[in-house]
Amino acid sequence: MYRLPRIDETTRWRLAPWCYAWDGGIYHDYLAQHLLIPSLQALVTDLPDGFTSDMAGEAGVAAAELDNWQRRGPIVPILPQS
Repeated sequence: MYRLPRIDETTRWRLAPWCYAWDGGIYHDYLAQHLLIPSLQALVTDLPDGFTSDMAGEAGVAAAELDNWQRRGPIVPILPQS
């Protein structure tokens, strides 16, 4: 059974399984591109178990930027454990 994650202020995000951090940025396998997103790289390095929009905001990331990351694919929501 597939469950859709709930997207709201409590959603926890993490680096997508098709992306990985490296010293120069984030590599996106599907796009076959190196993405230079220092703010995202800092979040996934400091918070490898995931981060909320509030945590991202405290790190200086605007809500629009978080939304852009979700749409471009380098982050995915973490499903809550049931």
